[in-house]
Amino acid sequence: MQQLHDNLHNANHDIGVLQAELKREQDRVAYLLVEVERERSNGLVYRDLVIQLATQMDAIGGMTMAASGIVERVRELTAPKVEEAANGE
Repeated sequence: MQQLHDNLHNANHDIGVLQAELKREQDRVAYLLVEVERERSNGLVYRDLVIQLATQMDAIGGMTMAASGIVERVRELTAPKVEEAANGE
């Protein structure tokens, strides 16, 4: 009878230990899920910022090309005057 009592006591102790380990693992999983969600959220923010940056860079490129055309046209219009001034005309 004592052996059964000891076995029951040991089994209850083991169950308590396993329950504590299970609780720790559940807490760890919950923490990891929070971290995954935070990283996912940061990833979405990062993606949106990269898209904004690419859009702005494209706009800058377009403005640069337009400005280059304007500068070239101004050079064409002023080139004869610069040459005339250099020749003393």
